[in-house]
Amino acid sequence: MSDPEVFETWCRAWAIGLLRVLKPGGHLAAFGGSRTWHRMARGVESAGFQIRDQIAWLYSSGMPKSMDLSRAADQASAMVEEFVAGATKKSLSAKYAVHTQTVSAHVRKVGAMRPEKVTDEVLADFAAGVATADLAERCGVTPDTILRYARLAGVQASHQLQQAEIEKIVDLYAQGVKIIEIGRRFGIGNQHARRVLDGAGVVIRPRGRRPMLADRQGEVMGLRSQGWSYARIADRVGVNATTVREYVLRWTT
Repeated sequence: MSDPEVFETWCRAWAIGLLRVLKPGGHLAAFGGSRTWHRMARGVESAGFQIRDQIAWLYSSGMPKSMDLSRAADQASAMVEEFVAGATKKSLSAKYAVHTQTVSAHVRKVGAMRPEKVTDEVLADFAAGVATADLAERCGVTPDTILRYARLAGVQASHQLQQAEIEKIVDLYAQGVKIIEIGRRFGIGNQHARRVLDGAGVVIRPRGRRPMLADRQGEVMGLRSQGWSYARIADRVGVNATTVREYVLRWTT
C-alpha cells in the first residue's frame, strides 16, 4: 500500500469513529493539504459522510511546489536588471505576476552585494551631484556600476551637469548613442538629457523602429555565456536590457 493510500485509509478510520458519535444533522469541517486533500475527501466519503461543499484557499506565496529553481533564479536576475534599467517595481510586479515586496526583496539582496569600493560615502556624493564619471574613476569601476548600485539603493542624483559633461553628452549623441543610454550613463532622465541636447542646439533624431538584434545573435549569446548582465550587453549593443532579455529567451527556447 502506497503512502497516499495509507493516508486515505487513516482518514477513513477516524471519519468512521467521528460519524458514530456525531449528533444527527451535524457537519464535519476538515482541512487538507494542497496535495492530499482529495485523499482525505475520499476517505471521509467512504466512511459514510456526504460531501456537501468544498472551500479552496488560494494564495500566491508560501513554500514553492514543483518550481524550476533555475528558471526562478533567472527571473529574479531579470527583474533586478530591468529595475536597474529604469522599470518600476509595480510594472515588474505585473509583468512577472509577483508581489511588489518580492521585487523589493530581490533588489535589496543584490544591492547588499555591492562592491566594497562603492561605499555609502560614494553614493552620498552621487546624490550630492558629483559626476558619475568622476566617482567611477575614484572607485576604479565603470560608470554603469555606480548607476546600478545607486538605483538599487534608491539614491537619485540631483545635480547640475558640468560643461564637460554636456559636451560629452553632445559627443555621444553625435556618435549615435541613444538618449535613454546617455541618461543611464550620466544618471539623468530621458527628458533631462533631451533638454540638454536642445539647449546645446543639437537636432534630435526622429524616432525610428526599435533596433533589432537578429543579426547579432552570436555576439549577444557569447557575451551572455561570459556572464555579462542584460544591462551590460544592452550598453554594448545600444538597446535596453528588456530587449536583450527578450531576444536571449527567444534564442534559447
